[in-house]
Amino acid sequence: MGATFSKGYSFGAVETVTAAKLSALVDDATITGIVNAEIANNTIQSGKIADVSGAKFTNLANTSAGAGKFPMANLPADTDGTLAANSDIKLATQKATKTYADAVNTNANTKISKTTAGEIAAMTEKTTLHDDDLVLIEDSEASNAKKKAKRSNLLYPRVTQDNASGTNITLGSTETTIVSKAKTITAGNTVMLMASGWLQEGGGGTINLYLKHGTTTAQTLQIDISTLYSGAKKKSFSLCAIVTELSGEVTFKVSGIRGYTGDKAMNTNLIILEF
Repeated sequence: MGATFSKGYSFGAVETVTAAKLSALVDDATITGIVNAEIANNTIQSGKIADVSGAKFTNLANTSAGAGKFPMANLPADTDGTLAANSDIKLATQKATKTYADAVNTNANTKISKTTAGEIAAMTEKTTLHDDDLVLIEDSEASNAKKKAKRSNLLYPRVTQDNASGTNITLGSTETTIVSKAKTITAGNTVMLMASGWLQEGGGGTINLYLKHGTTTAQTLQIDISTLYSGAKKKSFSLCAIVTELSGEVTFKVSGIRGYTGDKAMNTNLIILEF
């Protein structure tokens, strides 16, 4: 015996109609020719599927228990393995879900773990570091937030050295440059200046030597040539100073003023250490 359920149909009090039998019936759908024998165990039987097409479930808002099985083609399946739609209504297929999970797992395997041992030891080593190389730190002054730091800003014994020399420089009655060297100094660094050489006297008197950065004198040395005994005619000297609070290009030099006409500075060396 066939039955027709259509919108607006009213059932009498003597008819036996359960919610399970009507759970697939929607407000604007019409289902014709379905009898109890064609719906067994809440599943539409083979050969009768044409009686209930996918179009009849288009506007189905929800499905109560016992409504039966829907063909996969009628579900909003999403096969995109990136889940790019970010939808609240699409259903990711098993394959799409696995593709997405595999990608997440692969990405996780390329990152350093917080607890796994030996990860850094297994990496390729760089033996000669450059000032622009970066390391990962946790900033203790910012709630241990992770940040990058340049090698050039790390605390380590890094020293640069510059050298200059001058020889056979005749000293004048006013300050005469014996040797000079310009060097760019990084703000915050310390500079050690060292100079050495020897003087050849021209007739006696006191020679004044100066170790300078720019126009500032870091050290002054006076040598009384008149104390030299006859025949010696030369005397060695050395100067040393430590300077801070320099930055940018600075000219360092050794200069002197003669004690007597003919006084000379011979084989003078200037060493600039920055650290």
